[in-house]
Amino acid sequence: MSIDDEKQINYSDAGFYAMAAAKDAQRQNTINKANCSFEEIRRVENARMLFEMAYNFDELLVNYRKTFNAIKIVNKRTLDKKIAKQLEANLAADGVTKYRTKQGLIYRFYPPKTAAASTATKKAVGQT
Repeated sequence: MSIDDEKQINYSDAGFYAMAAAKDAQRQNTINKANCSFEEIRRVENARMLFEMAYNFDELLVNYRKTFNAIKIVNKRTLDKKIAKQLEANLAADGVTKYRTKQGLIYRFYPPKTAAASTATKKAVGQT
């Protein structure tokens, strides 16, 4: 069974509109990923691999958005406490924000601020 078949099974009972919404979300995710820099994709994929080593979970979803990227983890259970503790500390130090929802945990990865971008922001606000 391919990944597409698995996704088809997950929403096939929800009706046409749910299927169309899921396909549109998949399309938008692909477009947003194409607009991300290599560095942004690398950060998210490295975190995904570390999550897979540190935790057991029901579902892990990577979502590329226009202003940030996100990893959603459903029903997370710790496998290796040492790796998990270090991973959480590294993510916090890297500026990744963590949100707890009814569906699970969402980690948001904002694009890294470059020196040129911060200089442009300071000039726009009137600081030098």
